Amino acid sequence: MFKLKEKWALVYGRQSFCADITTTQRSESMNNVVKRYVSYKNNLSQFFDHFQNLIDSRRYEELKADFRASISTPVLSFPAQILKHAANIYTREVFKLFQNELCKAHDNSLLIF
Repeated sequence: MFKLKEKWALVYGRQSFCADITTTQRSESMNNVVKRYVSYKNNLSQFFDHFQNLIDSRRYEELKADFRASISTPVLSFPAQILKHAANIYTREVFKLFQNELCKAHDNSLLIF
C-alpha cells in the first residue's frame, strides 16, 4: 500500500506526507496560530521573543501528548488485532479517527450482507 501512496495521499516536493491538507489550509492554520502570539505592533525583537514563546508552547504540548500516549493505551471499541496494532503506533487523536473509520467500514459491511 505504501508504494501506492501517490494515489491516496497528496505528497509535496520534499517527500513529506501532508494527509490531504492543501498548502492554503496549512498557511491559514499557521497564520491563526501565529496571530495568537504576535502582533503587527511588535518590533522585530518583540516578534522573535513572542515567536519563541509560540515554539516553546507547541513543543510543550507535543511533549505532553507524547507522555500521555506512553503511559496509557486507548480503549478499543471492539477487540480486533488491527485496532491493537493501531493503538500502539498512532497518536491518540489519529487512533480515534482510525477507529471511527474502521467502525463505519465494519457497519457498512454488515449492511451489505
